[in-house]
Amino acid sequence: MSFSTYSPLSGAEWRSGSNDLHHTGFSPQTRINQLNVNSLQIKWVYQVPENPYLDAKLRSAKGVQTSPLVIGGIVFFATNYNRMIALDARTGEEMWFHQVDLEASKTKPWCSGSARQHNIVFYREAIYMLASDCTIYAFDPRTGAVKSTIPETCKDIPGNQGRYLAEAAPSFYGDIALVGAGGGGWWNGRGYVAAYSLKSHELLWRWFSSPPAGGDPDWDRDAHKGNIKPYSGDWGSIGPWGGGVVWARGIVDEETGIFYALTSNSCVGPFDASHRPGPHLYSGSVVALDARSGEMLWYYQVTPHDLNGHQPGWSPLLATANISSAARKVIIAASKGGYIYVLDSRTGSLVYEPVKIGPPTLNAPNTNAGNEANYLLSQKDICGKIYCPAEQGGIAASNAFAYNTIYTTFQRCGSRYKIGTAVEGGRETDYYDLDFFVPTEELPEGWDNTSTLYAIDASNGKVKWTFNMPARYQSASLAVSGGVVYAVDRAGTLYAIDAHNGYPLKRIKLGGVGQAGVSIGANSRGEMMLFVPVGNIVAALGLPENGR
Repeated sequence: MSFSTYSPLSGAEWRSGSNDLHHTGFSPQTRINQLNVNSLQIKWVYQVPENPYLDAKLRSAKGVQTSPLVIGGIVFFATNYNRMIALDARTGEEMWFHQVDLEASKTKPWCSGSARQHNIVFYREAIYMLASDCTIYAFDPRTGAVKSTIPETCKDIPGNQGRYLAEAAPSFYGDIALVGAGGGGWWNGRGYVAAYSLKSHELLWRWFSSPPAGGDPDWDRDAHKGNIKPYSGDWGSIGPWGGGVVWARGIVDEETGIFYALTSNSCVGPFDASHRPGPHLYSGSVVALDARSGEMLWYYQVTPHDLNGHQPGWSPLLATANISSAARKVIIAASKGGYIYVLDSRTGSLVYEPVKIGPPTLNAPNTNAGNEANYLLSQKDICGKIYCPAEQGGIAASNAFAYNTIYTTFQRCGSRYKIGTAVEGGRETDYYDLDFFVPTEELPEGWDNTSTLYAIDASNGKVKWTFNMPARYQSASLAVSGGVVYAVDRAGTLYAIDAHNGYPLKRIKLGGVGQAGVSIGANSRGEMMLFVPVGNIVAALGLPENGR
């Protein structure tokens, strides 16, 4: 018997972090809408169990970062310490849990020693999670039993000298699972995408976004497939090696078999970027791969030779937008530098110029610079200066798409490099540490650690409206349904905003850190509900009995 929805209601289920496999963040339900959303009430609150690894040498982010799934009247989410939990959507009662044993991951040389979970997904009768040691788990949604595993997918990566932190569930194309792993930048993991057979668990192919240890003098051989001119000797020959990891979940166009992924920044953590001259292809990019073969079809690099961590963050979005009165399939990606890129899904060409939001960028010379970027720059060129947006990003959460509108958030924050010394390649060199968030009183004018929700017309890239929030906005994906945009800021405040004009309809201070998005789905009675993780709780909201 299929584990499918019991309810004929449209939008009764939420099957991935951004609802559908294209990451639109849109639910077609209309039971909860802009006319009655102000009547939402808290129905139950679930307290997330304490991290069992608190006394172990395993670093785990606090709180919950996965937007819940809602399927068949059950709510599913994963904690940062890799516990999958299932709750009755009507009552909040725990139905089952499965704790992945992370004890051994502390000793595995390819693991970072940290634990985090950003999203899970429902596919073909199973709930999928990529554990922090890069093992793919498929759980039975009824019982929590492990149906299958594909172990340690980031083990023995050719040319890798770094470590990885897995945090995003696989994507799928038929019987193929497509997966990457975090760990670039500060852990120097070599960026890759790997494809596995769901039937045999056999590795089918790997594609790499950065060269192997030792370098590759011809790494620019596929530069003609994207927006950056060839640069012989790209990434240099000194090391350390790594970067460009695929830490966010990708998407697949089932009609074309194209897999889309975002690659991370290239600055390879704290070591001097000038030792690696070049644009650092194919880091900091939107990439399109053939899901069957791993061949790169095109790329668009948003930040060549990135010093600021201004990668395209979180997940790409596949949408059919109305542009010049015609339907056009596009990829929408947002960079931490504050730019929205709308790209033709088949060619990777810009549909219109990148959309800049937020105050003017400061001390980020290569952000959105294209072929005008300076490939010889070092962190020392901006060391001690506050740069904005911060390394954690201006845009630092997944976007949503509905009503031919792109919804995104921007946080006005800044970072700053500090200098020290370390050993690199057997010799002493400058080492760059980072103040990830500069205190508000030290930020330049226009930057104040607050945030703004933007609605952007997908037909032309023009801003339709904005809504300001008094806290930063990071990690919590946006959701849109019934004419309402749902957002959860870092202060744990849930906002319900009219999707058409930006008018605030409701706000609830839930407390804790907001770092996971709202999910929408029906409980076993067919009642539509919102599920909101904040801090160490999951709160469920619904309409009063009279539905008003």
